[in-house]
Amino acid sequence: LEHARAAEAAGAHRFCMVTQGQGLSKRDFEKIVDGARLVAEHTNLKRCVSIGHISADRAKRLADAGVQRVHHNVETARSYYPEVSTTVRYEGRTRTIDAVKEAGLETCVGGILNLGESPRQRVEMAFELAEIDPTSVPINLLNPRPGTKFADRPLMDPWEVIKWVAIFRLILPDALFRLCGGRVENLHELQPLAVKAGLNGVMMGNFLTTLGAEPADDREMFEELGLNVARHPDNGANPRPDNRSGWLEGDSPPTPIDELVDSQAEANFWDPSTQLRVIKKKRRPPPYPEPAGWGD
Repeated sequence: LEHARAAEAAGAHRFCMVTQGQGLSKRDFEKIVDGARLVAEHTNLKRCVSIGHISADRAKRLADAGVQRVHHNVETARSYYPEVSTTVRYEGRTRTIDAVKEAGLETCVGGILNLGESPRQRVEMAFELAEIDPTSVPINLLNPRPGTKFADRPLMDPWEVIKWVAIFRLILPDALFRLCGGRVENLHELQPLAVKAGLNGVMMGNFLTTLGAEPADDREMFEELGLNVARHPDNGANPRPDNRSGWLEGDSPPTPIDELVDSQAEANFWDPSTQLRVIKKKRRPPPYPEPAGWGD
């Protein structure tokens, strides 16, 4: 709840509870359910979870607890997926997405660019996402981390990122399109151009294993572009698309924040450097193959 209140104080519209791994034990799932209820009762934030594979029954329990959207990425194009993951089948991911839809929840489905996929495979992923038709499409840009399979990958060229934001927007015209992990490292001062290329929003705060931008910087970027970053009074009560304009009916507690915080030091944000449990692997990952060309 403290992290949710920090996100609310920073100006976020939505709060996502994220876990590592393929799925949750019964005990850990109950913690997520309890946490969702707390966020729904004590903040004016929309509620999301990203907790790995879930069944339709668990998805319905999340809906009953006040969760409105479930995040579960496909990660990359189906044709390139075996190069990215060998522990989770692509079909397993789509089954979870189907279970979320069956429970009447919104879906949040995206992937990661710059894992070594070809341009053709990026387009393939975009059309696969269009077929899934999620409410929200989060796109991450690889931020190479030491000790991982992709540690030696270079960052994307900022102009290349902007081009692909525009391409994904053309293929996914109705989705809520967000840029998430790696946006600061890959885009730097060109983030506003990525917004103009087709973004609806960005993920605020820190990520599971890396740090994010300061809240004031994100708000300033959108405001300088003439975009409204304010929350509606019923923000937490109605899981409507976030980019809808106008005032909608709804009744929920007002946001208990008079002035938004400008830096993460002013609020209790998730801090991966102190709050993430890390288990060291004994074996080094295999070397990453050279990326294929456009026609491969």
